[in-house]
Amino acid sequence: MTGKVERSAAPVAGASTPRPEAPASNGAEPEFFSDDDALMALELAVAASGDDASPGAIVALAWQLRQRHPARALVLADEAEARLAGAPADAQRRWAARLQLVRAEADWLAGRLEAAAGRVDEALRTLAAVADALVRADAHWLRAMLAIDRGDWPGKDAELQAMAAAARGVDASRGDRRDEHRRFAEPSQRLPGRARVDAARAGTGARRGRAGRDGSGAAGQLWGVSLRYDLGGDHPLVGRSAPDFEFADGSTLASHLRAGRGVLIDLAGSLRLRQAVAPWSDRVGVVACGAQDELGLAALLVRPDGVVAWASDTPPAAADVAPVAARWFGSPSSVAS
Repeated sequence: MTGKVERSAAPVAGASTPRPEAPASNGAEPEFFSDDDALMALELAVAASGDDASPGAIVALAWQLRQRHPARALVLADEAEARLAGAPADAQRRWAARLQLVRAEADWLAGRLEAAAGRVDEALRTLAAVADALVRADAHWLRAMLAIDRGDWPGKDAELQAMAAAARGVDASRGDRRDEHRRFAEPSQRLPGRARVDAARAGTGARRGRAGRDGSGAAGQLWGVSLRYDLGGDHPLVGRSAPDFEFADGSTLASHLRAGRGVLIDLAGSLRLRQAVAPWSDRVGVVACGAQDELGLAALLVRPDGVVAWASDTPPAAADVAPVAARWFGSPSSVAS
């Protein structure tokens, strides 16, 4: 079994920087998100191989776990890296670049945007010496997600185009993902709020700890609801794209997100909640009014990319939101406005 993985992960002989790029292999270049059956098969293969598991197989497993179980993915990344020394030089570079993306996504999910960006840059520098179309495509995908978090919509579009160009002729699903993220990311293209929240609540029992389509219940049938990032928190909306609320003052959530900042939505009229996020007023806007359909929610904190970082159905304690604000928006300002 180990030999099979190693052979499928063999590098292209003499590869440097050809155009168009070819994929390194199916073994070292897994799908963007494999389904659970494929993941289980990979888990069993690596477990059965034990100490003889190939670096390519461990890299592939770390990649598939990067959003399902980031902590374990990082452990696997370290293990794979320790085994790279005996691999051919081109394979080492490909796998090292993929491992940088595993670590970069862990940084991104934890809100460490600069660290994530640095790792992506390092992965792309590594690819200057070896051709790997799918690692390059996935690097541009992550750059697009970082651009969304910074409110850089033109940058997001450029990176998604680069992702599709890198994967063209190699993996059509990466091109499809570009179109999906266009719908997901643009604040004006969100699903109706009631449908989104109802679907998310219906899917609360679905498997967590992964991003991708869980395929369960109503949540698995609406795009943008089934896509969930593991951001922690128990509320079913956390990690999902926020509903595009229409507020009583005539504004929408989309209009507030165009500023490239996070948004605290205070539907319960809690002064203490608003005071709790005041130290981040330069990075988090506040909407403190009712909405046409409040969807049974009392408050939400939404990241600049429109993903819900925190939500509550009941009037929350002010102390609940401050740690989340610190995680996603950094240290509070020395003087709260």
